[in-house]
Amino acid sequence: MSDNKQNTKEWEELTFQEKLDVIYTHKFRPMLVGKNEQYGDAALNPTDFLATDPRSYDIIRSRLNEKLNRLQSLSSQVLNPEAEATNLDHFAALDDTLMDITGYWFLSEIETMRLKIKAVQDLKKSQDEIQ
Repeated sequence: MSDNKQNTKEWEELTFQEKLDVIYTHKFRPMLVGKNEQYGDAALNPTDFLATDPRSYDIIRSRLNEKLNRLQSLSSQVLNPEAEATNLDHFAALDDTLMDITGYWFLSEIETMRLKIKAVQDLKKSQDEIQ
């Protein structure tokens, strides 16, 4: 038996944590970093020329809603029992949509953390002003 075979587990043999690590490390993290570079940090530092006070969280929530609508539409196509054959392009689109949803979830977590930190800083500042 080769060393490669001994060091490689089948997917079914991986623990839940190992599967998460594989998916995050090899799929989600590169996608998130790549999209952030591609879009110039647009989700967390948006340039909205029509708004006077652009809010990252609102933009993320709007994009997430669009992706959830797409997921619903694609799911009905892929899971349709009456369809003669499922188009592989539907699976690719479904995978891409799920990746986008996960990406927007990560972005919303980052923005939520920023807002929590800002709220704590504002509270400390107002308490310092009272004293």
